Amino acid sequence: MSLRSRADFQRVSKEGNRARAGVIALTLAPGGDDLGRSRVGLAVATRSGAVTRNRIRRRLKEAVRVAAPSRQDLIVRGDDRVLGLPFQELVENLRSALARAEERP
Repeated sequence: MSLRSRADFQRVSKEGNRARAGVIALTLAPGGDDLGRSRVGLAVATRSGAVTRNRIRRRLKEAVRVAAPSRQDLIVRGDDRVLGLPFQELVENLRSALARAEERP
């Protein structure tokens, strides 16, 4: 499931905890859907071309699928540096950022 509406993005941005690790920046807030799944919004810089932006988005989406906690709403931000990392390192960056965000009050 994904965050789609502007209101959802604004709520997560306002209420969530921010964290950064390596090439990943994210905002994490309690939420999720009725089935206990996380909802994810991806934010990728538009200065890249469409092909590059979609490659970044696909890598981030898969990394979130592997590492995301349940019942959370999160916004994951990435840029061109995402493409230069091995996938396992990208997942480790995401897990590290999630841990930092969960530690904050």
